[in-house]
Amino acid sequence: MNNRNSEHSVKPLVSVIVPVYNVKNYLQQCVDSLLNQTLENIEIILINDGSTDSCPVICDAYAEQYKRVRVIHQKNSGYGKVCNTGIASVRSEFFGIIESDDYVEHDMFERLYNLAKSNDLDAVRCHYYYYNSRANTRERVDLSHIPHNTIYPPQDVLPVFSQAPAVWSMLYRTNFVLENNIRFLETPGASYQDTSFTFKIFAMAKRFMLTDDTFVHYRIDNENSSSASKSKIFCVCDEFREIERFIKEKGLEEKLAPIVPKIKFPAYMWNYRRLPRKNRWIFLKTFAEEMRNHIRKKDFVKANFSRMDIIKMYIIAFFYPIFFRIDRIVL
Repeated sequence: MNNRNSEHSVKPLVSVIVPVYNVKNYLQQCVDSLLNQTLENIEIILINDGSTDSCPVICDAYAEQYKRVRVIHQKNSGYGKVCNTGIASVRSEFFGIIESDDYVEHDMFERLYNLAKSNDLDAVRCHYYYYNSRANTRERVDLSHIPHNTIYPPQDVLPVFSQAPAVWSMLYRTNFVLENNIRFLETPGASYQDTSFTFKIFAMAKRFMLTDDTFVHYRIDNENSSSASKSKIFCVCDEFREIERFIKEKGLEEKLAPIVPKIKFPAYMWNYRRLPRKNRWIFLKTFAEEMRNHIRKKDFVKANFSRMDIIKMYIIAFFYPIFFRIDRIVL
């Protein structure tokens, strides 16, 4: 039987946005994990962002066979644009975003939907595994510092903002996202665009929950992943400029400005470490300038940092040439 003809045209309960770009080796595992969900009334929106491999053919084959699958083909424009296209295409009350090189547990969206619906949540987040397919290993992320299985506005529980963005570990109420004009920054390529989006979700949510359940297998051994790219030196800076713009626009500076350097410092450190050494110096000068600005402003709260991070921050801010020479040895 053709599965496309056997499915009914019913408004879906959940939409799943899947950005697709040159992931032919992983796409089938991802889509199959979504088609096999215990929550059958979902739509899967595959957005092909100008893939040059066989992904467009794979996407079209799924759409031909399964009515729940919709495909959007567009010119390569980057992760942020793809996700915004997906959000504009959603037809359901809730939506999620799943990376096309990851896969999920079969009951993920039924469990998250039931939590979101029964508790009137703006967003619900799950745990996830770091998954290495070559070594066949998985490691559960540690979110023990964040309250579990209870409802609260993240503004009142600031450690929520310090999690990895992991935009693909959440289910979002569609109207909440649209009404608060929460969108991805549409910078080219695919680097860090989940940083500002997730911050906006946490900044505006009134009813948020982190469930103890673990549903997503986040692949860490895809050599073509955007996180493996070393060419985008300042993408992380774009995201934090967007965060600061959003805070100001929403009148949240007094409440949330102190959390910005808290999450910016480790993000910038991670970016600095991943860059080729010839590009580190270029980035470090911007890194130093922004840390100096935070130290001199009221938004820098020492209590938010470890003693070692404070030392690193001051050295980078005021003695960055020294840091550049000795960081591999001392810090």
